[in-house]
Amino acid sequence: MDALKDLTRKTKPNVCLIQETHMMKMNNWWVKNIWGNDQFKWKDIPSQGLSGGLLTKWDDTLFECIDEAVGPNTLSQKLKSKTEDYEWCITNVYSPCTYWESWEFWVELEDLTGWATEHWVIAGDFNAIRRRRARNKPGESRRNNRLFNEFMEVHTLIDLPLNGRLYTWSNMQPDPLLCRLDRILVFPHFENFLSNLHIWWNALSYAGTASYIMSKKLQNLKFFLKRWSRETYGQVAAKKEELTRQIDAHNKREETGALTEQQFSERAE
Repeated sequence: MDALKDLTRKTKPNVCLIQETHMMKMNNWWVKNIWGNDQFKWKDIPSQGLSGGLLTKWDDTLFECIDEAVGPNTLSQKLKSKTEDYEWCITNVYSPCTYWESWEFWVELEDLTGWATEHWVIAGDFNAIRRRRARNKPGESRRNNRLFNEFMEVHTLIDLPLNGRLYTWSNMQPDPLLCRLDRILVFPHFENFLSNLHIWWNALSYAGTASYIMSKKLQNLKFFLKRWSRETYGQVAAKKEELTRQIDAHNKREETGALTEQQFSERAE
């Protein structure tokens, strides 16, 4: 717990996802002790005994939760920015290990595609690898891996890179089994997002341990994303207001005479 608290307070994330809490009953004191202040909201899925458990917490000075979806293995929030005209979804996941339970997990994720917005991030422990090199020893479940890769391909997901390390999990044995089970997946809705993200990620350069470099990059990547959001969506409210004004003008004009063909087309559009 101390390591988690130190990392959270050091990186100061806007959103934090925790898997395997091993807590059957979460409380506000525990979450505050990790977060470091009172400016947060949270939601959890209790563990089953000492197995599993998910916790998602976010800065409530920046985001308002406007909807949520809770499944056996996924915890999703639809967040609306309090500073910009922007909504996005975050899904916290912990996949079971067995094949049939894992299959149900991917069905659960697929069902969420009809609920989530196009701005969607899925992150957590998938208990599957995408390629052989994500594991230091043979023995992986090829069926689980196939389900993972099929979901990635169908939705053209972006798998954010792991910086400075090859693996995220160890069985902590003298001759350890090492795997990369934890990932952050992003649903792109525009063509150049992947290239932009690659440029932004490589533009961030820090020295230190692998965990420090990773945390600093993730912490500062948000400034690139915020600027992109402002440039891409900053005029949405103004454009919406202008279109509403134009439609209202056409409606009033129609009350005193027929609209021209061009005016009728503009209102329909």
